[in-house]
Amino acid sequence: MVQFKSESTPLRYALEDQADNGVKKELDLQFDSNFPENSELLLFVAPRCAAIFSELMCTPISKAQLSITTRLVNSQANIDGFYETEADEDDYKKVKNVIINVYQHKHITVVALPACDYTESAVVGRRLVDKLTPQILVIASAAQSFAMDPVTYISNHQITRTPIAANLAQQHALKKAEPPTIVQGVGAACVSRAQQLNIPLLALLVTSDGPCNFEAITETNQQILKNTVFKTLGLAAPGNVSHDLSLLYV
Repeated sequence: MVQFKSESTPLRYALEDQADNGVKKELDLQFDSNFPENSELLLFVAPRCAAIFSELMCTPISKAQLSITTRLVNSQANIDGFYETEADEDDYKKVKNVIINVYQHKHITVVALPACDYTESAVVGRRLVDKLTPQILVIASAAQSFAMDPVTYISNHQITRTPIAANLAQQHALKKAEPPTIVQGVGAACVSRAQQLNIPLLALLVTSDGPCNFEAITETNQQILKNTVFKTLGLAAPGNVSHDLSLLYV
């Protein structure tokens, strides 16, 4: 049985709705004892980019667990002494645990990022980057872009001094992401934290299909993303996208 250890006080957020009823959310990210640190090359794979796993043979090496405790909080009820005991308050509490899997592929540490809302994404992205402290960080994530290029990228100056730069330069059709481009989900938090820490960063962004960019990513765009990721990492070219992604990425 995996034993998770919390390394800090749980982070708490308070969100209030228009009806003066609030939602108090407590987030605690815990790591198992084998969680890697100081990775040579780290690849974050966002949920909507899971097609990468259909060809990337990875060995599970570790896990992290995000515990999300949500409580409904009625300010007037608290004033009136509505919660007479802790058991009363527990009736309005819901706990969800999200497992974050970590894999190894050759010299690459691969993390399957979870699907999170914006508060959860901020915690997960920051803590994972801080914990793993990679020498090079590559992120495969979805993005909203009006340019509608299948795959674009974001990088910082530090990446030009790494072996990744040569592989990236060979992909002449790959364009830099231009405003307005919005990185979606926890991938955005990872990009932000890596930039703050000046970690060599390359974010490969696949564009959603459709005029509003909220539709599913097409199989063609998934294939282009896979090819781009594999070439950038210096891996053998992948085959076609698997249709059984739900079995490969949980």
